[in-house]
Parts: sequence; structure tokens; C-alpha cells
Amino acid sequence: MRASKAQCEAIKSSISDGTTSTSTISAFRDILGLNTRPATTASMTKPKAKTADTVKSSIKKVPPKKRVPDGQAVHDVRDDADELSSKDRYVLATEVVNTSLKFLSAASKDKSSLKAAAESRKSPNVSPTVTPRPGDRSRVLRPTSGNASPKRAGTKPATIEQVAGSDTTGCITNIVQCARLAFSFLKSNEAKGISNAKDQTLWQLDSGIIAFAGKLTVLGFDFEPELSLLRHVLLPRQAIVITSQMIWPEDKPAMVFELQVLALRLKQLSTNDQVSLDAFHRFLEIFRRQSHDGLIRHHARVVQYYVLLEISTAGMCQELHFDILRVFVTAAEALDLCDEALKWTASMQEACSSLGDEHARHVACTIKRLRLSSDETDCSHLLYKQTSGRPVDYDMLLEELACYVTARNRKVSTEMSRAAARYAQRYSRSYRDRNSRLVVTIIQSALSTSLRVEDTARWVTLESARVYYRNGTLRKTAHAAAQTNMTKAWSIDSEAVALRRVLQALLWQAAGSQASESSPYLPFEDSDALTGDEKAVLLHGAILDMPEPKKSRPTLPKVVEHILAELSNLYEPSRYPLRRMAVVTQVARLRAIHGLQPHIFEQWTKSIDLDAISLAKDDALGHYLLDVQTMWTIAMSFDDGRPPSAQLVAVLDKLRKFSGEDEVYDVEVSTSQLFACATYFDMMGDEHNHLLTLRLQQRLGTPSAIISLAGQYLRLGYTEKALPLLADAKALHKASERELIEELNLDLTLAECHVVTGDFVQAEADLERTKAIRELLPPEGVARAERKGYELLHARAWIIRSKLCAANGPAKGALAAAKRAVKLLQATWAAAERATGENLFGSVSQSEDIASPDVPDVNALATGVSKLQLTPIVNQTKSTMQTSRKGAGFWPIVSPMCEALMHLSDLYSHHGVFAEADYYSERAIRIAESITSKQLLAHVRVHRCRLQVLAGQLEAAELCLTQSKDADASPAPWRVVERQCAEAELRTKEGSFEEATVLYREATALIRTIRSHEFLKALDISGVAPDSDPTPAVGCERPTVSRSAMGKIAKAKSTRTAKRAIDKIATVGHGQAQPVGIVLDDLLTRITFKHALTLMRVGRHKEASTLVAALPVTERQSFSQRHYENLRLMQDAAAILEADVTFSMLAESTLACPTVLPGEKLMQTTGRPAKSRLDNASTSSEASELLVTARQCLLPKQNDVVSVTTATAHHDASLFLEASMYLASIGTTHAGSRVHPARAASQGEYPRTHAQVRELATVEVDIEAAESSSPFQWPSLPKDEHHAESLTAVQFQEQYVDILPESWTAVSLYPNAECTELYAVRYRAGQSPFLLRLPFSRHKPDAENEEPFDYNKGKAELQDIVAASNYSCHNTKGMEGKGAKSNWWTEREALDRRLHELLLNMENIWFGGFKSIFSQQARHPELLARFRKTFDDILLRHLPSRRSTKPRTGLLALDSKVLELFVGLGNDENDTVDTDEPLMDLLYFVVDMLQFSGEHNAYDEIDFDSMVVDVQDALRSYHDAPPRDGDEARHTILILDKRLQAFPWESLPCLESASVSRVGSMLSLRESVLAMRDRHRVLGVDHDRHVVDRKSGTYILNPSNDLVNTQTMLQDPLAVLAKAPGAKWIAMVQQAPKEEEFKQALTDSSILLYFGHGAGSQYIRPRTIRRLEKCSEVVWLMGCSSGAITEYGELEPFAVPFAYLMAGSTHDTQAAEPRDRNNMCMAAIGTLWDVTDKDVDRFSLAVGEQWGLWAPSEASKLPTKTPKKPQRHLVAPSTPQQVPKTPKTPKVGKTSMAAAKTPTRSRSRSKPRQSDGRKRSLVEAVSRSRDACYLRYLNGAAPVVYGVPVYLGD
Repeated sequence: MRASKAQCEAIKSSISDGTTSTSTISAFRDILGLNTRPATTASMTKPKAKTADTVKSSIKKVPPKKRVPDGQAVHDVRDDADELSSKDRYVLATEVVNTSLKFLSAASKDKSSLKAAAESRKSPNVSPTVTPRPGDRSRVLRPTSGNASPKRAGTKPATIEQVAGSDTTGCITNIVQCARLAFSFLKSNEAKGISNAKDQTLWQLDSGIIAFAGKLTVLGFDFEPELSLLRHVLLPRQAIVITSQMIWPEDKPAMVFELQVLALRLKQLSTNDQVSLDAFHRFLEIFRRQSHDGLIRHHARVVQYYVLLEISTAGMCQELHFDILRVFVTAAEALDLCDEALKWTASMQEACSSLGDEHARHVACTIKRLRLSSDETDCSHLLYKQTSGRPVDYDMLLEELACYVTARNRKVSTEMSRAAARYAQRYSRSYRDRNSRLVVTIIQSALSTSLRVEDTARWVTLESARVYYRNGTLRKTAHAAAQTNMTKAWSIDSEAVALRRVLQALLWQAAGSQASESSPYLPFEDSDALTGDEKAVLLHGAILDMPEPKKSRPTLPKVVEHILAELSNLYEPSRYPLRRMAVVTQVARLRAIHGLQPHIFEQWTKSIDLDAISLAKDDALGHYLLDVQTMWTIAMSFDDGRPPSAQLVAVLDKLRKFSGEDEVYDVEVSTSQLFACATYFDMMGDEHNHLLTLRLQQRLGTPSAIISLAGQYLRLGYTEKALPLLADAKALHKASERELIEELNLDLTLAECHVVTGDFVQAEADLERTKAIRELLPPEGVARAERKGYELLHARAWIIRSKLCAANGPAKGALAAAKRAVKLLQATWAAAERATGENLFGSVSQSEDIASPDVPDVNALATGVSKLQLTPIVNQTKSTMQTSRKGAGFWPIVSPMCEALMHLSDLYSHHGVFAEADYYSERAIRIAESITSKQLLAHVRVHRCRLQVLAGQLEAAELCLTQSKDADASPAPWRVVERQCAEAELRTKEGSFEEATVLYREATALIRTIRSHEFLKALDISGVAPDSDPTPAVGCERPTVSRSAMGKIAKAKSTRTAKRAIDKIATVGHGQAQPVGIVLDDLLTRITFKHALTLMRVGRHKEASTLVAALPVTERQSFSQRHYENLRLMQDAAAILEADVTFSMLAESTLACPTVLPGEKLMQTTGRPAKSRLDNASTSSEASELLVTARQCLLPKQNDVVSVTTATAHHDASLFLEASMYLASIGTTHAGSRVHPARAASQGEYPRTHAQVRELATVEVDIEAAESSSPFQWPSLPKDEHHAESLTAVQFQEQYVDILPESWTAVSLYPNAECTELYAVRYRAGQSPFLLRLPFSRHKPDAENEEPFDYNKGKAELQDIVAASNYSCHNTKGMEGKGAKSNWWTEREALDRRLHELLLNMENIWFGGFKSIFSQQARHPELLARFRKTFDDILLRHLPSRRSTKPRTGLLALDSKVLELFVGLGNDENDTVDTDEPLMDLLYFVVDMLQFSGEHNAYDEIDFDSMVVDVQDALRSYHDAPPRDGDEARHTILILDKRLQAFPWESLPCLESASVSRVGSMLSLRESVLAMRDRHRVLGVDHDRHVVDRKSGTYILNPSNDLVNTQTMLQDPLAVLAKAPGAKWIAMVQQAPKEEEFKQALTDSSILLYFGHGAGSQYIRPRTIRRLEKCSEVVWLMGCSSGAITEYGELEPFAVPFAYLMAGSTHDTQAAEPRDRNNMCMAAIGTLWDVTDKDVDRFSLAVGEQWGLWAPSEASKLPTKTPKKPQRHLVAPSTPQQVPKTPKTPKVGKTSMAAAKTPTRSRSRSKPRQSDGRKRSLVEAVSRSRDACYLRYLNGAAPVVYGVPVYLGD
């Protein structure tokens, strides 16, 4: 036992002396009976350590082993150990613990020892816990338990100095192991039994372990085993389980914190006292400072310990508690534990609730809570209040605001971001050097929500700028400005961009301040601490972003001047020459915008030296010199006025040297300057230089430049170049996320491209996409600087939609969209005028009322463009130069305005309306003239020339074309083509076909040249190699081609070869197939077919075929191509027919449809050989096939109804009818050759119906445009249009013919396209239409030198008579002289005679026997059947083909409508009707029709005179039958073509006693009939009369107060109307009505009577009449030329009565039926030319009497005394009477027609008309009242009725 005790003493002594070795550890373990090997160092440092339970289990399972220390003798320790009692081991262990703690405490105080220990631990060969096991010294002992004998009293541990010579690190390690063995023993069950497990002893032991762990922490040893023991003891079971799942990793601060917390826990358990909040907070702060990330990682365990300790905050410091909670929140946020963070935030807010709502800490907690909970509640009001608190509280609030505005899970409101920025600025003002990063963050967040400078100016203060100053932002920007351009310098980082925006807002504030204008406040005046360079950059940046002027910023010009003055002092010419020059371009811009004083600009420019060599401090910016010089030169050029194009081209030529954006000093300025140049060239109409300028602008890389270039390519026809550019722009836009306006512009250009190439589906998709983009960009969200471009985009969108509708439908949508575009451009123009402060362009933005072409006074109501003050500047004053600079704001609008006006003019001409087309064309001319641009003016004049050619104004067109040539002597090739085509169309109209062919040939040759590779290369718009310079010399001459060269090119085969090679280009730039030259190819095709048509007219068929054969095959057929094919086929068919003896007369013969009853067989005659009959059938079949194909060429294709113009519709209908009439006459059985009369008639009526629908559409558009209120509505997809005019034969018969009243006959008259034939179509209800083709050349004049009386001859004679009559009506001066009055009467009577003779010739020569088509006789089938039998017998007796011995079978039977022609001639009994020649004419017609149908007869074998006698007898028998007509009056309605409207058809001898009115189309007639039926259904009556209320009316008498005789004659009967019982008549006598009064009268009255000058258009405009929703049912316009027809060539004519008939019947072109027919005007009386007052007054009085409006009187009768006619010398008529002759036929001895008698008064004048007591219609009243005029034809034939019969009610 002594040896054992000695060994214990040795152990204690070695520990105390610091000489412990591994053998000591082994011996101590054996003494304590702990044989389990300690864990190795590696295992102790693992993330997961063993718990105390694990240690216990290992102690029990592993028996102790005897170990032999190194270097000592082996002896049995077990026996010695057995000699020690448990208590002795307990005492030994206790003493070892105490001694070890003392030694370790001393060791921890020595820093050098600590350092050495640390170094040793870093050594890979030294471990703090090394086992004495031989051969393995690197293994670390695991924690064990054991006892040690108590240390003897008086033993003092050795100091570090005493053991310095030994292995200090190994000694300490061994002592630590010994201590661990001792603690292990003391924690064992054996030791607990000795200490009786007293609580105090246990707490002391745990305290010792904590102290030991603390010493290990200081010495750098691992103390995880000790923590495991403490957790097992101090923590409850639940906590142990939780913490075991979250073991601390290798994180020393975390383990230290846990050790400290466990110490607090030990104290809490041992003393039952509450844990101090201060201690926990202190430990937590130490942990946070040492390892913030570790605190976050172990947030959950820290919170668990906080909860476990049950820390009480009562009476404790709230600050400490708040800080602890804030740490918890921070950690929870870092771990994304939102709910937990929100919980602790609520605790924080509760902890500071006593501070008040306005305390900074409380506000911070509120903001944090809102942020964490994603609450959208606005708390900006908390930041506007004055907050309280300490600096740390303000810091916390700033930090929370920064987190709030940058939170990703919420959208910060604009108000909240601004409130936060205001607080940040206040904070920065109080604490300048603190948390500047947070302040910047908050400010930039507020900037991101303030899109406009006005928004930023509402919250920003100078403190924001100061923050950036202090952060060095301005210093970095100034440094960058010395190396790169100013834009890049201000964009080096986000802070520089933010500072730039802050300065812009501060400038905005300064401009609106109330400071003195002489010394305005500037936000830079307190920047004395800044260097000169920094100030200069500051001021230069302010110039870049100078806001535009506003009324709310009165001092802005002074601010600008002040800044420029300061900057001028800083940018000295000798030090900063380049930057000073760059500022000049900005000064020029600001001068125009802000109206700066002239000396400001002079101050900047006077010291500029372009040739300066030294750049001084701008030397690093030398690579920008060329760009700056060029931009300066451009600015100076524009400042002097409008420079010549050559001057600008020379300047721009320098830019070819640019390699890209890197050499541009200010991209925005350069882009702006190039845009100004491009806009200038565009305004001037210089397409070539416009294109090249856009190419230069493209090199800057902006999508807008690329889009503009693509748009220019489209306008020039190079679609293959536009599409790749648009693809590039789209890719660039997606990559850079550009602004919405650019995206809108891009998609609009794509839509335009697809419209041009015919891809309408994709164009609609593009437009729909633009609409979605536009919804994201409302007008209020557009910056002021972008406003004009925004408005122009809207106008462009409407133009594109208009073009899409024009090509694909609906046509009405095209017109409406174009008008909308013009309206938007007018608004933009008006805005530009307001911006300049002067009305430079006058009334472009004012109303656009259209003047009626027949009323010159109404022109005063229309306004146009005033003179633009943009003429070249030559010796101008400063004021005029200033005006010119202001005019530059209109440059971007000029070209779109002219194009829109011309497009709108084209659409109106497309609709056949000349007045509006002429008006808008004239406006475009006036704009171009005031611009004084030769190219633009020439372009617009060529456009107007084509309109005038279309309108038949050839002299005006010639003048316009000459002016165009004079204006631009060397136009671009595109304009040359345009001009040549216009001139070719003019020459064609004039009949100069040879000149036209030359012009067309030159145009086609030039188009091929434009598409040639050489031309493309000259323009530099063909494919360019990547290494080559893609930009040509801007100053190069335009590629032009001489006339001789054009001729050579046209003949060269290589041209077509080259073109085909170019057309093979399928991919350009992007590998996708692109359309190559679609626009130019289509143009070439159209012109070539026009050329071919012209060649066909002059008989050069082979040359025409060669031209057409050389064209490429295209899917898009033009109307010219279809007309060419039709003409070719028709000429081939005509040649075949002319070669046949039977059909050789077909072209000059009268044709009818139907003539022979369908289904009858051809007669097998014996008068002609069988071979001849077979040849005839072959000819008929071959010709029929050609005719059917020719007719099919004209059938409507897809979208033809939309794209066909009214002029083309007339032409197509004429060609269709010609083929149809030939087919109906040649009697073939070819499939498809059968002609249905209703089908042919519907095609003939289609042009007039189509024209009326188009004109009604213009009225609808006008109404919609007037009602439209939203100026910035975006176009939507067009709606499908209902085409009511596309009808089948059955539909036409049912909807147009069968609805006619039984007593009505409608006769439609229209000539063919060349006016060589007259078509007459008769319509009666229940009958199919009857068509006649009457060639004007049927009757040849007797004399060879006598001109035939054709259409042109008759029209010229009528125009001459009307012109002479109009002149004599108004030229009554000098009537007091002797014989003057007599001569005047002589002239008037001679004109009356000439007109009568003209009417006789029209009836006898143009119609002859076919005048019976106008017959109003009722149809009697029984009598007609009897006449047929008689007529067939006559044919049997007289026709050789029927005088046969064979039975009469298979004879051709004539249609009953042919027989009605004979019956309609009337009864010649009592010599009232001369039927000899008419019957002869009809009999020849019958023989011809039988001949064409296969029944052949020799004309010389027929006795036509005998046939005439026999037919006359048959007619007498027919007419002698008892009359079966009822009391219903018969009525004829003439449907007149536009070329026939001027003739007084109602006064033809065969019609002068009949009731005849006229309408413009079958559609107009149908609407009137349906309106009449609707009225009958409402009234419940059953008759075919329209009755008007006689008690409601208005009469306007002598409104000009100069028609005294008229007032005297009419005022009494008119006054009776107002006095009738229940009458509601309004009288306007000697009172000029205002337009609104006239309009009200038409709306409220059933009848309107006007007795004044003209048609009253000086009081109410026709367009106003057309817009009326309700109109008077009857309108009398008893003035000179009140119904006169103004013709406009191929366009539709104009007459005021047409406007009245259109009023109230506005037809919705989107529906099949009109909206309301009860408000229509049913009849209007007007005069075709000027009439004298006495005759027309008597006529008016007579009409009222005949109609029943007032009682008869003697005043309406002719005076009893008249001048003696024999005493007058009558002027010989210029229209000699021509005797109509029968058709010229072979081998016929024709019966000459008896010479006609000298034209005399109508027989109706000699026989007074007796009153039969029945009611008469207004039409019949007019017919019966013509006799009241002394000049029966000159005055009596002038009044006509437009409309249908109207009866007067009771």
C-alpha cells in the first residue's frame, strides 16, 4: 500500500510540477480503474461527439487493461489499485482536478505558452492528446472517467517558467488528460456513492467541469466531451434530444456560447435564481461579434437556450431585451424563417410600445412587420411625421427602410418609396458620414418609381446630390469624362445614372422656383468644395438632360442661360476645345427650344476653331474629333436656316470614315442630328439622300435607326432589304429590352411590310400585337419629348390599317382609317403650332369641310394649309430666322401629312368621289408649295395629275405634269417611273397611243434598271461583304439612266437574265427565305400590262404578246392583266366571227337578250349547203369558247369587291356585257355560254350600285369621324364587310326587279367603255330583264364627209347648247339698245330649236325602232299571243327560210319581249305615229337575230316593204281591241349612267307626254320602293303610291332678295299653304337661311320648296345634306342648274339632288339592309341647266297646280301675245338633222327613209291637256307642266325629277 500511495503522490507531484508524461496518465488510469482508451483527437473533433450515456456504456463493457509506460519497468498496477479504497480514489481524483485547474489557470495567463501551444497544434506531428502506446503516438484519448487521490496539502503547482525547459505543450496535454480521467471517475456511479449524490456536491462538480472547459477554451483545446457531459446533466431530456439533432459543428464561438449558457443554467439550477438578462445578452453579443454567420447557423439552438433559461425581463433593461429580440429576428430572416421572424418582430414591437408611435424604433418595427407579413398597408404617413429617438434608433429605421424598398416579395408603392427617400435625405443631412450606402439604396429605389422628371422633383432635395458627391460619384464621373464621351461618363455605374437623374429633377425645381429671373436659383451653387472639372461635368450633364419648356417653369430659360454662362467660363477654348465644340450642338438645340438670347450662341461659337491641332485636356478624346466637328457643322447649317441639300451631303460624307459607335462622342446628339437630316431630306422629298442618311444612322446601332431604314426600303420597293433589317431590329430589341415606343414602331413596320408583300394574315397579327403594346403605353405615360413621335405612330398605325383594308377589305374601313390618320396628323400639327407659339402652318389643324364643286362660295368654308415660313434663308432678319428654326418642329410631320393626304385622296377616288379626292389632293399641293421643295412638289403634282386624268380634266393634268417637270428637272429614278406612268395615262386619254407606248417602255426599262445589280451597288443597298464598308459616299450622284440607255436596256436580253439572277436571292442575312422585289415586280407587271393594252389598241398584238410572255408568273393579278387577257380573247373571237359570213355583221348590229325562246332547235334549212352549216357551227363553238373565257377573266376574284374602283367596275361591266351579248346572239351550245338575262343585267347594273354603296360608305365615315371623341384610339382588326351587290341572277330578279310596282317600268341606259354602243335594259315586275345593245354606228350618214351622230357628237352638241344658254341667261346687259332684245330672243329660240333637233336625232338615230323599249303600255298576254300568231304568219310568207314544202316543225320562236318592241311603237291610226321606219328597223333586227341563230335568209329575197304593211295591219288590230288598262297611271324610271345624266331624256318625243323620272342606280330605286312599302305597312294601305303630307312643309322664297318677279308670281299661292286649316308650313321670304335653319327645315318638313339662285348650296352644303338622318320627302329646287350634273371622267358625277336622295337613307355597308327607310327623300326637282325666271316661275306654278298643291290660275299659262316668229332671223342650228338609216346589210336594196320634217313644237303643245280629275304624281305634274314654258325645250326640258312618283295627300 505504501508503494501505491507513493505512486499517487508521484502523480500529484508530476501534475503540480508540470512533469506529467504519458506513463503518468497510464498509471493514473490504472489506479482509478479506468481501462477504456480515450477518444482520439480525430474522433473528438468530429461534428458528432458521444454523449455521456455512450461513455457510461463503454466503461461498463471494456475491462481495464494493464499498460506499460514507455521507459519504465512493467509491474502489476491492479494489485496496487486494489490496495486503494474507493474513497482514496475519490480523494485522488478530486486533488488531481484541483491541481490541474490551478496549473491550467497559470498556463492560460502566459501568452507565449498559448502561442506555442497553438503553433504545436497546427503541426501535423504533434497532438494535444497523445497516447503512450508504443508505435502509435498520434491517436487521441477518448474521454474517460476515473478518480485521483487527493493532493497533499502544501503542494504548489509548478509555474510555466519552472517547466519552460521541458515539453510544455505535451505536459499541458497530459495534464488535460489526467483531469479528464479524474472528472470521469468523479462522474461515475462509484464516486456518486461516496459523495452520497448530494446536490451541492453535484453542482460543485459541474462547476468544476465548466471551469475546466473554460480553461480548455482559452488554451485552444477541444472541450466537446465536457459539453456532452454538461448537456446530459444540466439540460432536460427533451432538450438533449433536440440538441443531439443539432450538434454544433466545428464552430468555437458557438461552443463557447453554449458553455457560458450552461454555466448560467448551472447557476439557475443550483441557486433557484433567475438568470440575468444582462449576462445572456453579453454572451450573445460576444457570440455575434465573433461569428455572425455562426449565430445565424445556430439560431435555433440559441433560441432554445433563451427559452430554456426562462429569462425574466421584468425590471430588466428593455434595451437589452430589444437587442436580443432583434438578433433573433435577424437570424430568422437570414434562414428564411418568416413566421418566426414575424413572431419575434411582434415581440420587438411590444417591447418598444411604451416609446410611442412616433418613435423611430417603433416606426422601424412597424415597417419590419409590414415587410415580413407582405402587408400592403401604406405606412408612408409615419415617415412624414417628426420622429424621435436616439441615433441608433434612426440607424435602425434607415436600415429597415432600405430593406423594405429592396424587398423582393413586395411591390413598393410610389408614395412609400418617396417617403423613404425623404427620410433618407433628412437622415443624411443630420448624419452626413453614416450609412451612406443605405441612403443611396433608398434614393435609387425612389428614382426607379419616378419615371418622369416631374415625379422625381416632388421629393428630391439637394441632399441627395450631396450624398453622391460625398460618395465620390461625381469624382469618378469627372475622371471618366476626360477619357470617354459625356454620356458614357454619366453611365459608368448606377450611382452616376442616379446622380444624373437627381440633377435633372433639381433643375426642374429650379426652373419652377420663385427666384429672381436675373439670378435664378441653381442646385449647384453650394458646390464650392468641388473641383473645376467636377463642376464642368456637373453643368455639362445638366445640359444633356435639360427639360423642355413649360408654362409652369417660367424661369427655365434663365436657368439654361445661367448654366451655359457658367459652363462657358469652365470650358475654356484653349483647355477644353473638343468638349466646348460638343456643347455647341446642345446650345443650338436649346436655343431653338428655349428661345435663348442670341449672344449666348455667339459666345459659344465665336472661339471655335475647327482646325485646332492641340486638344489640351481633351487630348484623350481625340478619336471623337471628327464626329464633334461634323455635328457642329450640321448644327450651324440648320441654325442658319434651311441649308441646301448639297451642303448637308458634303458634311455627311465625312461620316463614312466612322467605324461605329465608339467614335461618336454623343450618340444621342449624333442620332438626333442624323434624324434631323433624314427628316429634312424626307420633307424635301429627296429619297436618295434620305436613304443614305438612314444608313449612316443605322451604324449607331439603335433599333429606331434600323426600323427607319427598313421603312425607307419599303417605300422604295426593296422588300428584300427591309425584312432582314427588321429581324435585326427585333433581335436587338429583345436583347436590350428597349422602350415600348421602339417596339411599337418595329411591329408597325413589320405590319406595313406584310401589307406590301400581300401577307395580310400576318399583317393583321402584327397589328393585333401592336394593340397589346399600345395598351401598356397610355398617352399619360408618354414623356413630353416623345409625344410627337407617339402621335405620329398612331397616325401611321391608322394608315397601315387603311392600306390593309384597301387591299383586303373592308373598303369603308380603309377610308375611315385614312381619315382618322389625317385627323391625328392635324392634331399633331396643332400641337406643334402651340409649341412654337405661332401659327406657322395656318389651318392644317382646323376643319376639313369639303366644298361642293358646283358652289364656289362654299370654298370659304373649307380651310387649308397656310404659307409655311420655311423658304431658304437669304439675308433674313433675326425674326425670320427664328421663325425658320421654329418651323423645324414641323419637319417630321410634313412627309406623313402629304402621304396621308394623297392616300386619302386615292381612297376617295377609289370610291368615285371627286370632290373630296380633289380637296385632299389640293391640300397636299399647298403643303408642298409652301415647303418650296422641288422633289416633294413634283411628287405631289404627279399624284394630282393622275387624279385629274381620272377625272377627265386633261388640260389641268397637262399643266400639272408640266409644272412637275419644271419643279424637279432631275428626279430620282423612282419618281421618273411615277411621272412616266402618269404621262402615259394622260396620253392614252388623249388618244396618243404611240406616245403612251414609248413612255410605258421607258418606265418598264427603268424599273428593270432599278432592280439591277449595278443600280443596287451604286445605291449600296445590295449585299455587302462583311469586311467592306457598307456605307456609300453620301454625296454621290443619284443613279440615273438616260432615255437612250433606257431603250437599250429594254431591248437587251441580259436585263431579264440579270433580273432573274437577282430574283433568285432567297436568303438575306438570316438564312430565311425572303421575298425578292415583290413590290417592284408587281409594279413592273402592272405597267407592262398597261403597255400591252396600249399596244393592242394600236394593233401591235404580237409585240404586246412578247412583252407579256417575258413577265414572271405571279399569283397577284392586277386589273390591267385581266383587262389585257379579256381584250386579247375578245379580239381573237372577233377575228373568228368577222371571217364568217354570217357573223361578220355582228359588231355593227343591234343585239338583244333574249331574242329566241330557249330550248328551240335550230331549223334545218335547205337554202344553205350542209358543209356551210357545219362551218358556221364550228365558228360559233370556237368563238363561244373564247368569249366564255374572256368573260371569266372579269368575274370577281377574292377581295375584288374591296379593291375594285368605281372606274374599274364600269370598265369591267362594259367588257362583261359585250361578251355576254355576243354569246347570247351567236346561238351556241357550248358549256357555260348560255346567258341569263338577269345575270347579264345585274352585271350591267353593278357599277352604279357599287358606286352608290361606296358613296354611302363615305357618308358613314364622315358621320363616324364627327362622332369620334378619343384622339388616341388604336386601330383594331377590320371587320368583314357585307357586299350587298354580289347577287346571283335569281337574287337580282327577286330583290331588284320583282319588287317594282306593276305600273312601273324601269329602263337602264348606259354606254360601253368606249361610248361606241348604248345598252338599254328594261325591267318590269314578273318579267326577266330585256337587254338591247345599240351601236351608235348602226346608222351611217349619207354624205361621206358628214360626221356620224354618235355619243361624242351628241354630247358635244348638248354641251354647246347648254353653255350658250347659260351665257345668254346671265348676259342681259345692254338690252335697252335697239334690236338687242329681239336679237336675244332670236338667239334663245334658235337654241331651243337646236335642242329639239338634238332630241329628235337621239330618238331617231340612237334608238330608231327600239325607242319602244320606253313604252308604258300595259302587257296583255292574250292580245300579244294573237299578234304573235299573225307575226309568225308574216314571217312564213316573207322569209325564204320558211317558205318550204316541208311541215313547219322546229322553227325558231321569238321571245315575247321582241314582239313587245313592235307593240310598243303604238298605233299609227289618224297619222299620230309614224311607224314606217321604226318597223323597218325592227324587222331588219328580227332577220339578223334569226340569221345569227342559224336561220339563214338572203336579204335581197325579202320584201321588207310588204312586211312593214302587214305588220302595221297587225298592230292596228292589236290596238283596236277594247282598252283593258285600269285607272293606274303608268310610270317610267330611267336609270342613267354617269355619262348620260346630262341629257334631258324625259323630253324625247316618245317620252315627253309620259310620266318619267330618273335615279342613279337600281339600288337607289330599290331603296325607294322598299321605303314606300314600309310606309304602306305602317299606314295600312294597299296601293303602289307614295303619299306625302301636304300640311307639313317649308318654302324659301327669294332668299337673296333680288328675284322680284319670282316673289310676285309665287308668294300668293305659297301663302295659301300656310293658311290652310291644320297646316304647319314655315315661310322664309327674303330671308337667307342659315345652314342650321335649312337643316332643321329639311328635318321637320315633309315638303321643302326652294325658289332662289342655284340649288341652295350657298346656304347648306351637300355633305351636310347627305349626313341628315331625316330629310323632307319632296324637295323642289327651282333655281338655275339646281340639278345640273358635273361629270368627272371615270369618277362619279355630282349633282345636288343626289345628295337629297341619299339623305335619310344612309346605307350601312356592313349590313344587308339600311337602318331606316322612313326618313328618305323620295323625289327632288332640279334643273339640268340655267333657265330664265319667267318660264321657270310659270313652270313652278303649273307643277303646283297639276300636283294639286294649290288651285289653278291663269298665271301658269303662256301669254296670249308672243313675238311674231316670221319676223325673226333664226340662227341656223349647228346640229343638222340626220335621217336614220336602216342597218347596212349585204345585197339589200334599202328603202330610204323619208326626209324628216323641220322640227316643230311637240303635238302636245297644240293640243291642250285635258284634266281627267284624278290625282297626279309629282313626276306626271312636271311632265304636263313643261308646256307652260315659252321655250319648250330650252327651258321646259331643263326641269327633271330625281326619284320616284310621289302623290299629295288629302
